[in-house]
Amino acid sequence: MGGTLIVSGGTGGVSVFTYNTDTGVLQSNASIRNQDLGDIGHPDVTLVTPKLAALSTDVRNEATSFGVTMANIDLSQSTLSRRQFFPVEDTVGFNYAIGPANFPCTSSVYTQNGESYLYVANGPLTVQNVDTDSTRTVSELPTGFEALTVSVNPRRKILIVGGVTNNGLNSAYVVFDISDPLEPVFVYFSPNARNDDGRITSIASAGNYIVYVKDGSSEIGHDLLNGLLSSLRI
Repeated sequence: MGGTLIVSGGTGGVSVFTYNTDTGVLQSNASIRNQDLGDIGHPDVTLVTPKLAALSTDVRNEATSFGVTMANIDLSQSTLSRRQFFPVEDTVGFNYAIGPANFPCTSSVYTQNGESYLYVANGPLTVQNVDTDSTRTVSELPTGFEALTVSVNPRRKILIVGGVTNNGLNSAYVVFDISDPLEPVFVYFSPNARNDDGRITSIASAGNYIVYVKDGSSEIGHDLLNGLLSSLRI
């Protein structure tokens, strides 16, 4: 994003690179290399802006297992600094972790009218304006659905949430309308997303497509949004 690339690094620390925005060529050396923020690890990261990162964070303290660390990126000083930590309440923890390092704590960002909103999946689904100090839990998830991965389709103003039902026996995804980013509105539930394989590990949406992958499968599942949403005029 904007010439900045960030690597969460797991338990090895966070690294930040820059790249040429015209050619896409990555610099040979990291601007920030393996910086330790004092946590156990960071299994995932979303770049909110070129100067702000949302790091999925493994803390494993008495209150929670996972949360999100908002971190400021200062390339002029080659530093990454913690701005604030947001714990995830009722986290699924490591229940659906897949070795060697796929953890169900992911995020996606949506920008509207100059404001950025972060959606986090880790059992519950949360949303926050990144410039505030509070998060809210989205209450419209189907009963028994646990959110594990999330993606924004900004052109269609929708949020796609991948997860599991029946205590992990089945994979599924949920579609939300995010015309009002802080108040996602339930649109569609797909309860049978390729139940022949392992759990859904990643989901994405762009244009007219939803695509997803699952543990144990070499195929990429896909659905067309127009067919799902045309009657809803989204």
